[in-house]
Amino acid sequence: AIASIRKLGRRYIIDLKVLDPNKNEYLVTGKEEGEDKESISSMIDKLAEKTRAGLREKGQEIQIASQRVAEITTMNLEAYHHYFLGEQFVNKLKWREAEAEFRKAVALDSTFPMAYYRTAYVLVWQGLSVVNEPIRKAMQYLQKAPKKERYFIRGLNAVIEGKIEESIAIYEELLKSYPEEKEALFEVGDQLFHK
Repeated sequence: AIASIRKLGRRYIIDLKVLDPNKNEYLVTGKEEGEDKESISSMIDKLAEKTRAGLREKGQEIQIASQRVAEITTMNLEAYHHYFLGEQFVNKLKWREAEAEFRKAVALDSTFPMAYYRTAYVLVWQGLSVVNEPIRKAMQYLQKAPKKERYFIRGLNAVIEGKIEESIAIYEELLKSYPEEKEALFEVGDQLFHK
């Protein structure tokens, strides 16, 4: 999938192309335009629906499994930007920097469950004991998180509560649907190691 976003004045244009690398041909192409930054989430939703239809997913399946981007992340692009930066710091094991970015994200969107979850996650990795508030907030807004990420939030909540068996069961449940999810595989191994 190759995507680009351009800004022309106040307008935003998103182009998406899905390429079959074996045949070197496009399977799906799509383009959406919006009047301002706030329209980007709905533009992504429209492109996602067109892409799924173009890849011949059944209309009923698209309707059942569709979630709006703003509902499962945040409508605040600046909050998402800080969340994204936080994730980059996590990948570099820069816990303090990641924490700062995730805290900026929740300051901009107080209902952003993934930013709360990742705040708690980096606090755990720093060995800090002030994880209760961010994980409680992540659990409060759990239904706003994407399906896969709900497992991670619940799993970390169980770890923080000292329910290691429960956390392992949650991560193993996640692995039934996403068997190659590296972070879940790590969490199962890590919890078994500490147990």
